[in-house]
Amino acid sequence: MKKVKINGKINPIILVSVFFVFVIAIAFIAYYYVGIGGKSSKYFSKYNNVIDNNLNSLLTQQLDVDYNIKDNSEYGNYTIDNPYILVNPYGISPLTALVIFNTDNDTSVGVSINGEYKTTVESSKKHIIPVYGLFADSSNIVTVALEDGRYKDIEIKTSTYNNSTGGFSVSDYVTSPYEYFMLGNLDNKDSYLRGFDNNNNLLYFLNFDYLSKISVYKNRFAVGYNSVYSKNTKLNDLRLEMDLFGRIYSISDNTNDLKSSANLSNNDNIDYYGYSASLYNDSTSNYAFSDVVDNVSYTNKTELNENQVGSDLIKADVYNNPFTIALNGEYITFDFKDYVKEANLIVVSDAGNIYSYSINNSNIIKSDIKGKKSLYLLVNGKYYTLLTTLKD
Repeated sequence: MKKVKINGKINPIILVSVFFVFVIAIAFIAYYYVGIGGKSSKYFSKYNNVIDNNLNSLLTQQLDVDYNIKDNSEYGNYTIDNPYILVNPYGISPLTALVIFNTDNDTSVGVSINGEYKTTVESSKKHIIPVYGLFADSSNIVTVALEDGRYKDIEIKTSTYNNSTGGFSVSDYVTSPYEYFMLGNLDNKDSYLRGFDNNNNLLYFLNFDYLSKISVYKNRFAVGYNSVYSKNTKLNDLRLEMDLFGRIYSISDNTNDLKSSANLSNNDNIDYYGYSASLYNDSTSNYAFSDVVDNVSYTNKTELNENQVGSDLIKADVYNNPFTIALNGEYITFDFKDYVKEANLIVVSDAGNIYSYSINNSNIIKSDIKGKKSLYLLVNGKYYTLLTTLKD
């Protein structure tokens, strides 16, 4: 048996062995983080390290909510006396709710809010009842009534939201049964979509920042969206088509149908884009959702050789000319003003791959690079790191 101690002291062979094991372990850890795990870290710094923002998160969240709705409709043991209530299903439209229950026989469902009849939902055994137009800062009573006379009163409490109308009366623009939808740049930063009845009561609030334009259709909106406030920039908005719950089901870069109508406010700091429409029709379908359709193709890219451009990126100066850049999930939108006529946007992935996108005559690209990115600009053969204005 090998002795561990010699005259009460630790055997030097043991000390040397432990030391070498420790050194080897540290070497493996360093190799992983620098050589493998941190392969791309040399191209990332605090001013050009970009992570996908909340548009991708919203789309992922939508799928989870869709599954929850379907699961409770298909397998939940809910009745009109014990319905499943989902307020603000997608976390975007707080003055909305879903009422889910099943009946033994096909029956239509009448919907009233605070004693006022709104619509009749189509006949079915499985009921996913959309509820829009809850008054803000109120205790609302939603009544769902079956053909056989049975009904259920449901209390839904709502919070306070911005109800400023910029000094004009909605009743001057619309009479019942219509609502007035207003896209307002309220604080020169965010732009919320809100809806009012003809008594100036707030009954729709879409909690979705940075909307620039809007078109109102039957039971849906099309809005211009960007991840940075873009009213006074040249950034291209994405066209998001969404239902009244704020669920996105169409994405496009063609915003030609979106409108930013006349300024309805006397306050130069507040622009209101207003449209009259109705949250309800005489007959309403049970709530249904479809897959998100993205009508934009990925932008062509060229992969660059790290051995050829890596050192140029590491030594690149910060780009100091004025510009704006934003990330909308897979989309990178940008405006390099008049300083750049022809250039390439260089994107380094978290895996260390380097890609080049031509931005000549363009200010938006769709990138299939997932996760963390580092952004550079190539102008006249010189590389620059980008001090971005990305939201996240």
